[in-house]
Amino acid sequence: MIAGAVMHVAFHWDWIAAMSRRWLLGRARKARWNYLVDAVLGLVLVAAIGTGLPFLLAGGGYQGGRNPGFRAVLLGLNRGTLSDLHSWLGLVFLAVFIVHQVLHWAWIRHTVAQLGRSKRPELCPSVVAVVRDE
Repeated sequence: MIAGAVMHVAFHWDWIAAMSRRWLLGRARKARWNYLVDAVLGLVLVAAIGTGLPFLLAGGGYQGGRNPGFRAVLLGLNRGTLSDLHSWLGLVFLAVFIVHQVLHWAWIRHTVAQLGRSKRPELCPSVVAVVRDE
């Protein structure tokens, strides 16, 4: 998930920069909603990663009481609470991700359609509009 999120941000950095400029200049209401949804998605992902890292670092389960990391506490939260929070954050991430996909559906559909048509896909009209707006 972390690698995928980093690659996604890297590939779409121009779009992120354009949306940031549009947000700061107060243009386009749709850009504000996109930016807000994407920011929430990023924050929820960071929180989910943060609550999941203790499991990755401590490793293993109870192991008959032999695992010292099993009873670890992070920010006052024990393993069970972190596990529950991690699960809930995963569900919130999924819900916001679906909203993200709906908001970007025209771009996704256009890009997928272009993949089979030519060696060099054309930019989606909505992307061209953002670039021209700058």
